[in-house]
Amino acid sequence: MTKGGHERELVQQAPPADGWRFDPSALLRAVNVLAGWDAAVVLALLEECLSNLERTPRTTSKVTDASGLALVARLVFPSRDASHPLPAPALGQSDLATPADQTTWPFFPLSPVDDLPFLVVGGYRAGGALDLRGWFARCAELGEVRRQPLIPRSSPVDGADALIATPQWQILVPQARRHRYVAMIRSQALRASAPAGIPEEATVTLANRDPTEAERLWHGYAKAVRSLALRWDAPTGRFIATAEPQIS
Repeated sequence: MTKGGHERELVQQAPPADGWRFDPSALLRAVNVLAGWDAAVVLALLEECLSNLERTPRTTSKVTDASGLALVARLVFPSRDASHPLPAPALGQSDLATPADQTTWPFFPLSPVDDLPFLVVGGYRAGGALDLRGWFARCAELGEVRRQPLIPRSSPVDGADALIATPQWQILVPQARRHRYVAMIRSQALRASAPAGIPEEATVTLANRDPTEAERLWHGYAKAVRSLALRWDAPTGRFIATAEPQIS
C-alpha cells in the first residue's frame, strides 16, 4: 500500500476525545488504514499529522484536535503483554477517574466491543504541558502495530447495550451520573449507525429526557437500527444496511 495523502487524511480526521461528539466508525477508519504497517512509519505519520494540526488554525483548541491522534495511537498499538496495558494518554484530567485496575480497561478511555470502539469519557480538562510526541513514542516502544484491521462483529446498538451492562461499567461510572453517560454511549452507537438516518438531535434528547422516557426512545431507535441488519463494510469503513428498513 502506498503510504501517502489518503492515509494521512483519514488519520487527521480521527474524532477528538469528546464522548458527546465521538464517532466510532471514524476512529476505525483511521486505525485500520495503519494496520500491518511498520511501527516506525506509523510513528512518523502520527508525528507529521500532529505537526500539521499545530500549524493549522482551529476553531477548537489544538489539544482537542490532537486528542484524536492520541486515540489512534491508543488503538493501533496494543500492548505486547495483555497483563500490562499501556498507560492512558496524558490528555489532562478526564471527567471519569482512570480505573485503578487497568487490565479491566486495557484501552482506556476507549472500550472496544466486538471490535467497535466506544469512548467512555465525556472529555478532558487540559492541565500542564502535553507531550503527545513522547506518548506516541512510548506506544511504539511498549506496543506493537495491530496486524489486522478491526472488523466490528455486531450492530453498534448491540455493542452499546453490551458495554453498559458490564460490571466494569457499573464500577467506572458513578450511579448519580450514569443516565447521562449511558445516553452518551448510545449516542455514539447511533452515530455509527448512519444508514438508519437517526438525526443528531436524538443524541441530545437521550441525555435530557428523564430515564424512563430516554429508555423508551432508545428502544425505538435501536429497533430501527436492528431492522437494517447492519454489517461493517471494510472497503468504505462504514456500517451498511443489508435489509430494508421496517416501517412502523
